[in-house]
Amino acid sequence: MESSRWPDGTCFAEVLAREEALLAAAHDPGALRTWRTHLVAEVTDPESPYASALGRAGCGDSDRAGFLEAWKRLIAATLERIAGQEASDDGSTARCGTAGRRIDADRTAVLVLAAVHGGVVLSRLSSEGPPIDAALDLALAPVLDADRGLDRSVRK
Repeated sequence: MESSRWPDGTCFAEVLAREEALLAAAHDPGALRTWRTHLVAEVTDPESPYASALGRAGCGDSDRAGFLEAWKRLIAATLERIAGQEASDDGSTARCGTAGRRIDADRTAVLVLAAVHGGVVLSRLSSEGPPIDAALDLALAPVLDADRGLDRSVRK
């Protein structure tokens, strides 16, 4: 990808703006699955600002860290909302209403971002189904599993 296409972190701002809108609209597990499908399509499209943001070699570490922290917060807030949970006093752990177990929305959001980053790299190297699908299924399992079991409809 041409580095001049997305100068000085504009891809970060574009991705965060899109994610803010998409994640704000996600209020149930079905919407989370739709977001997940959209995310896979974006990060695996080499022309997407998502692919550019994930592969920004020219950006400083503080720019990248700020981008990832902001994205993590958006994902964590969505996970808490979708699970229909109330955050505990520290704001990081939520109680799952249907399964009665706890999830850590911040930690799960980190898992999602790790799945995206690692899944993209592995998908480039894989000749079989995209590893990003499996990685995101596992990262989102604590929330989707509480709804109706691990989401098997998105596995191909």
